[in-house]
Amino acid sequence: MTTSPGSHAIPADDDRTLTTRVRAGDGTAFETLFRTHYSSLCSVAFGYLQTGDAAEDAVQNVFRAVWLHRATWFPYGAIGPYLRTAVRNEALNALRGARREQSAAERAGRAEQMEAVICTPPSIEESIAAAELSGAILDAADALAPRCRAVFLLKWQRGLTYTEIADRLGISVKTVEMQMTRALKSIRARIGAFRE
Repeated sequence: MTTSPGSHAIPADDDRTLTTRVRAGDGTAFETLFRTHYSSLCSVAFGYLQTGDAAEDAVQNVFRAVWLHRATWFPYGAIGPYLRTAVRNEALNALRGARREQSAAERAGRAEQMEAVICTPPSIEESIAAAELSGAILDAADALAPRCRAVFLLKWQRGLTYTEIADRLGISVKTVEMQMTRALKSIRARIGAFRE
């Protein structure tokens, strides 16, 4: 069973089959893997990197590594969580790389480059902290009931109003408010545990 791009609903048996086929060099299986997960992984990377191009680069780097190392690639558990973790790590590495470049610019005394970096809020450290929090929020959202998750993500990622969310999902504004309250309560509890 394959699913629409960006979904996370490949059954475990299909994950194992897909992994085996990719490891054997099956380009069609790799394309299925790519199309199934690309969109959702770009959303994860965007939460860290805050630009579409950088997010796509991070996701493409992960898929490139999977293909280059396919003979020894063996994700434990479901492919979706494995790829999300790989993309998160790739995004954090990109942010750390930006921080190293910033330090190199300071040591070299490149005043113009430093001025551009200093004037670009937020700082790299703040970006990493925000990215880690964003990742924790996405993980917490994954645990929500489907309608609750849909309401939360439409508000959080797309910035829709409660009325727009209600129209899109075919539910009342009151239901949107109730689902959002549940989502925020659950996510706050999980984020509290994440910070401890």
